[in-house]
Amino acid sequence: MLKAAEAEESEFVLAPERVAEKVTAMPIVESRVRLSKDGEYVVHETRIVDIKPIGYYAKMFGHQ
Repeated sequence: MLKAAEAEESEFVLAPERVAEKVTAMPIVESRVRLSKDGEYVVHETRIVDIKPIGYYAKMFGHQ
């Protein structure tokens, strides 16, 4: 069993270029909260944008 100090030393860390790759591969999440036009409701909208190349979907669905 690792001691706390040893566990900190063995922590897995990604290289900065790998972090950038992971972040750009993540979907874009936008969240917006506003009042309705009549002011009686709070409207919370969440938009998720995921951009993939056409080749990705062609492989997923078996199209060449």
